[in-house]
Amino acid sequence: MEWLPRIIFQKLQLIFRGYVVIDNFFPQKVCDQLRKIALSEKFVNSTYLKNGYKGSDFDAIVDGVRTASLDQKFISDIKRRAPFLEKHNYMRSWSFIYNTICDGVESHADPSTYNCNVWITPDECLSDKNKNGLIIFKKSSKDLSYEQYNGNLNFIKKYLYGSRYARIPYKFNRAVIFPGRMFHKTDSVHMKSGKENRRINYTFLFE
Repeated sequence: MEWLPRIIFQKLQLIFRGYVVIDNFFPQKVCDQLRKIALSEKFVNSTYLKNGYKGSDFDAIVDGVRTASLDQKFISDIKRRAPFLEKHNYMRSWSFIYNTICDGVESHADPSTYNCNVWITPDECLSDKNKNGLIIFKKSSKDLSYEQYNGNLNFIKKYLYGSRYARIPYKFNRAVIFPGRMFHKTDSVHMKSGKENRRINYTFLFE
C-alpha cells in the first residue's frame, strides 16, 4: 500500500493544477535506451513533420501498416512511477526529435485519457533554458471533433484565443502527465548545435 500516498498526491495535482510533474522519472539506463532509439533514426513509418521535427510512431496503425513496438518494460516503468495510470490501458506512443532551433509541435489535443510526456535529452544540451518546455492550455477539446482539435490550426488558434495556460520548464527525465484532451504545444526549441544535443521527447497515450 506504499503507492497509495503517491496516487493521492498525483490525483490532487491533476485536480488543482491539471497536470502532474514527476522528475527523475525513468531509470538512467531506460533514458539511455530511448535516446539511442530516437537518435538512430532507423524506424519504420517515421515521418518528417513541419515546424522542425521528426515523429516516429510505435504500436499504432499508420496508413494501414503496423508500426514498430516498444518494449512493454517502458510501460511498466511508467505505471510504477505514476500508479494512478495502472487502471488505464496503454494505447500507443511516439518520439519526436527536433532541429536545433524550431517552433516545435503546434497547439493540438489528443484522443486519450492521459498523455505522459517525457524529455530525455540532458540539460547540458540546452542553449536557451527559457525554451524547450511544454505549454498546457486550460481548455479542453471535449466537445470538438478530431479534425477540429488535431489539425485545423486556424480553428485552434481562434478557439484558444485568450485562454489561460501553464508553462512547464524543460528538465531531463521529467515526465508531465495530463489529460490528452487538453490543448498543448511545444514551448519552442533552442538547443546547442550537434545531433547529440537535439531535443527528444516521448509521448505515451493511455485510455
